[in-house]
Amino acid sequence: MLITCCFGKDFNLSKFAFEIEHEITPMEQMKAINFSLEKDDCTSKVLIYNPDKWKYVEYYFYKDRPIKKTIGKIYSILHLSQ
Repeated sequence: MLITCCFGKDFNLSKFAFEIEHEITPMEQMKAINFSLEKDDCTSKVLIYNPDKWKYVEYYFYKDRPIKKTIGKIYSILHLSQ
């Protein structure tokens, strides 16, 4: 499992998480996996790659509820520990 994280100073103030799940076509040599949302006002973002399932998931964290995108799920965060 591969994890890429970009935590901002306001991560602990996040109230919402936005999840985008992607499938990867199996291949012998993979290309680098990058975040799909380039410019975004998120407090932090995490990318988790699961090689067993040929999938990866992006999580974006926000202080305010994000505008609903065409794909993905929005979750309310109840508690974040430091």
